[in-house]
Amino acid sequence: MKTNILGSFLNTPESMKIEYKEYCFKDNIVLRLLNQRQITDIIYKGCFPKKMNDIILYNIYKYFDIYVAKYISSFHNSVKQKDRMSFLIGVDDETEITGIPFKGDLRNFQGAFQTYVERLTRRDITPVCCTSVNVYVELCDIQSVLLDDSILVQQLKIQHQQQNHYRVVRRKYNKKRRQWNKAIMKYKGKLQDVFDDPVFQQEFEIFLKQRNIYSEFENYLKNSTFTVDLKKVKDYKQHKGTFIWWLIHFKDLKVDEWMKKKPKPPVFSKQMNAELCAITQLTPLRSRWIANNPALRYFVIRIEMNKDVCKQLISFIDPRKRNWRILKRYLANNEPRSMDLI
Repeated sequence: MKTNILGSFLNTPESMKIEYKEYCFKDNIVLRLLNQRQITDIIYKGCFPKKMNDIILYNIYKYFDIYVAKYISSFHNSVKQKDRMSFLIGVDDETEITGIPFKGDLRNFQGAFQTYVERLTRRDITPVCCTSVNVYVELCDIQSVLLDDSILVQQLKIQHQQQNHYRVVRRKYNKKRRQWNKAIMKYKGKLQDVFDDPVFQQEFEIFLKQRNIYSEFENYLKNSTFTVDLKKVKDYKQHKGTFIWWLIHFKDLKVDEWMKKKPKPPVFSKQMNAELCAITQLTPLRSRWIANNPALRYFVIRIEMNKDVCKQLISFIDPRKRNWRILKRYLANNEPRSMDLI
């Protein structure tokens, strides 16, 4: 069998009989099972935590659960003659061998994988019919010249620049917002509290003088013990020209004035999260993982799905909704797709 070289490309594209899946973490598994410090050390220091092997194994079984029954069913229903389909985990859609990282020899688990897939086939496919499945774990050769993390370095740099810009802009906005909050709340409180503020009284005095009515209400402003009868505020609003009416009117004008000055929150385009992409996709971490973990190897899992001469339609149980489906595999723009037959 031809050696798989990590970072190289296969000559055969996806087709009716070949399906590739890049090995990535499903369902944010790693975010649930590792803390932020461990994730940071993985991305920036190339660390490979002790529990990572267990996470990788758990995620491999997730791939089996999601894809094996689906592709057996869709492939079987698409061809009538005896044939075989290859499903490779650790190869992306562009045929690059991205690999499955594992510290140790993943080939030791080939028997367990085979047993699990056979049990899954009996459980999630009906009828089992003429299908059979074989699982192979293949070691990848590592040629360092084919691998680098320059894209990840650039993405992390851009992310940090965006984050720094966001923090600066957000800090300026929050400063303006705090100032605005303090200013408008001076006029949004109870009428008595607003009136008792010396600054408000000075502003109100200027307001009255500009309208040449200050002399009518000078005594109210000079009276430091003036009390607003809160029970009669509604009545005062109906009597235009009274001191309380002008007081309420001025207060409302100041509120409207400050509402127009309300700072607008900054609008940012979607921020790059290179860290999340790296810890989920895994492929960008290959170079730094290999450099910092001498015992780390990469593998490809090849699943061969065989069928005999058969015209039956078989169904599988969709792991997402737990409903039975009958799929057929077809080509659209030379790319394989699946469609429901019923």
